[in-house]
Amino acid sequence: GAISYTYQTTAANTEQTPIESDDDDTSSGLALGTLVQVAVSPEKQSPLSSGKRKKPAKRNKRNSNSNSKEAEIRYPHYTDEIVSKGNQDDAEREELLQTELQSSQSIGIGIYNPHSMYRVRILWHTAVNTQLSSMLATSASPESSPSPTDILRQILTLRFQSAVQTRSKGLKLPNSDTNSYRLVNGEGDGLSGLAVDVLGGSVAVVMSSAAWCEIYKDLIVETLDSVLNDNPASVSDDDTENVRMDIVWRNTPARLKQDGYLTGGPPAFDDISPDAEDRRRILEHEAQLYQHRRDECVIATESKIQYRTYPYNPDNQKTGFYCDQRENRVRLASLLDTNTNTNTNVLDLCCYHGGFALHCAKAGATVTAVDSSRDAIDTARSNADLNNCADRITFVNSDIETFLKDERTRADGLEHTQQQPPDVDDEASASFTGYDVIILDPPKLAPSLSSLPRATRKYHSLNTAALNLIHPQNGGLLLSCTCSAAMTQAEGGRQFQRMLQTAAVSARRSVKVLEVWGASGCHVRNPAAFPAGEYLTAVLLFVGPKMD
Repeated sequence: GAISYTYQTTAANTEQTPIESDDDDTSSGLALGTLVQVAVSPEKQSPLSSGKRKKPAKRNKRNSNSNSKEAEIRYPHYTDEIVSKGNQDDAEREELLQTELQSSQSIGIGIYNPHSMYRVRILWHTAVNTQLSSMLATSASPESSPSPTDILRQILTLRFQSAVQTRSKGLKLPNSDTNSYRLVNGEGDGLSGLAVDVLGGSVAVVMSSAAWCEIYKDLIVETLDSVLNDNPASVSDDDTENVRMDIVWRNTPARLKQDGYLTGGPPAFDDISPDAEDRRRILEHEAQLYQHRRDECVIATESKIQYRTYPYNPDNQKTGFYCDQRENRVRLASLLDTNTNTNTNVLDLCCYHGGFALHCAKAGATVTAVDSSRDAIDTARSNADLNNCADRITFVNSDIETFLKDERTRADGLEHTQQQPPDVDDEASASFTGYDVIILDPPKLAPSLSSLPRATRKYHSLNTAALNLIHPQNGGLLLSCTCSAAMTQAEGGRQFQRMLQTAAVSARRSVKVLEVWGASGCHVRNPAAFPAGEYLTAVLLFVGPKMD
């Protein structure tokens, strides 16, 4: 079957060719960041094998299920440096390796990481992509072969060019309505651990979450810069001539540490190369690279709505802008019933910079937008001014659980037991009858499988509270979202909807699923990796009137 672009070499018959590293550490074989060719031998027993095999590692029962077979590879896998170091002591072993590779089926090439659960992140599949087939053949004359850097540069160039073409030809991005979108989406674009968002048609924000990205950072930036700025019309709809796109680099320390890269990771990190300290210093000062531009604003346009973004500010979340809900915002706004004499009341919970709130307000609704971050509320309020709809949005800086509890008190007509949020006036409180539409888009509550039970309880509590605020007589819409891959993928996506049903029972409201949406089209996915690439689920519910 298909092998994911990122896969685990944890099968019983997995072996590694013991090629010496620069520091003569033969126990670990290849060094972190080594460019390798991966091949499958037609033989069940390799002539390179000592005849002894380690017992299969015990599977973690918590993370296993009957459908998980992607790591159970039945044939031996070998990793071999694309360019030989020329200092092999065992000439016979080298000859056997060459013979073995000639009779083996090449899967592709990728980056090796002994510290990660993903031993090799494959960046190029030879069976699907034939452009580099000549480079993948191990040459008897290493000096005539392209260097690993040359090969990786060509892979990156082809990947970035394909990403640009996919958006421009397949999705018509950018266009006059949208100049901000995801340009590279990790495995979806064949570059596991790397994401790139284009903001305002003038800045490309790179998000690195894998060790190989940090190791080859300079090469990635150089290649991306070349692809973007050699053909600016393909990535920016700006008519200005000679527009040059800036490239901003960011990373996710938690994932890098998990991948064995950051200080505090596996002890072997200190020995992987002599410039480890230099890389540490670079990482430590990453936030200072754009310090002088941290307050510089870039206007990002998405479906005609404009947003103030600050891509040079390292304190921003992720790449500084969430474009994964772009199409969902348009879809929801198109469903608002704003042509009647009655006003449409919308509640946007965890509004961040106002994506859903702005679309609903521009469609004619009256919106209450809530977020616990003061900076997010200030930016959202500024975005409302930018789009001339500030008079239709009330912004509330509050924890959403506290807000929902206070709103339930108002909905029940009870005396307030807590102080009202500062931005909610008494007149609005007196006339409150419920919301016609509620958007619940909380941050990631389940960062891992182990946190899923606790997160499920949290999702249940929040959705129950939100359902209680839907208009009791008329009913309405609830768009409930999760950006947690663990929740989205649980039971093939059924667990999130099952949680919504139990929340509806707790709230004593009838619900029907109208639509289930995912991330916007620019977050392309690799079919071979499905559903591992899925993380965002947005379920649109019709909530019926209360029956009691």
